[in-house]
Amino acid sequence: MIECIEATGIPVCMVVLMTALPNTQLTRRLEKEGRLTPALLDTTGDPLNGGLNFVTLRPRREILRDYKAVLQNIYQPDAFFARIKFVGRTLDCPKHLIMSSFKGFLQDWTIFFRVMWRMSVKRPELRRHFWRTIFDCVRHNPGAFKSVITLMTFYLHLTGFMSSRAKAWAVISG
Repeated sequence: MIECIEATGIPVCMVVLMTALPNTQLTRRLEKEGRLTPALLDTTGDPLNGGLNFVTLRPRREILRDYKAVLQNIYQPDAFFARIKFVGRTLDCPKHLIMSSFKGFLQDWTIFFRVMWRMSVKRPELRRHFWRTIFDCVRHNPGAFKSVITLMTFYLHLTGFMSSRAKAWAVISG
C-alpha cells in the first residue's frame, strides 16, 4: 500500500480497514463460513471503530499493526510533503499565480498566512517542510500555489486527527 501511495503521489489517502457491508456477496460468504461478526459493525464511519467485522485469516493484531504502520508511514512529514511537491509540479496550471479578484486575493493570502503561522511557528518541526514545498511550487509551477496550500492544510487536519487517536493506537498495538 505504501509503495502504491508513494508511486502515485496521492497526498491525502483514505486508508481504512475492510468492512463486510450488509447485503453483499462478501457478507453472505462470511456469514456462510461463520466468520461474520455483525455486532462489530459500526456505521459511524470511524475507521477505528468500524472495519474487520469478521474473523480474519491473519491474526487480527497483526492486521491492525500493519494498518497502523501504513498510516504512520504515509503521514510522516517527509513522505507527505514529497507527495505534495509531486502534485504541485505535475498539476496542469498556468505559469502565473491566479488571483480572481481583490477579495479573493485577500482571502488567499489570509489562508496562506494562517497555514504559514501554524506550520512555521506553532509547529516548528514542520517549518522546513513547509518552506521547501512553497519554494518548490513557486519555482516549478506557481499556478499550483493555491492547490499546494490547500493540501498542506489537510496535513494539519489529518495529523490532528491522528494525534487524537494515539490512545486508540496504543490499544491496537497492545
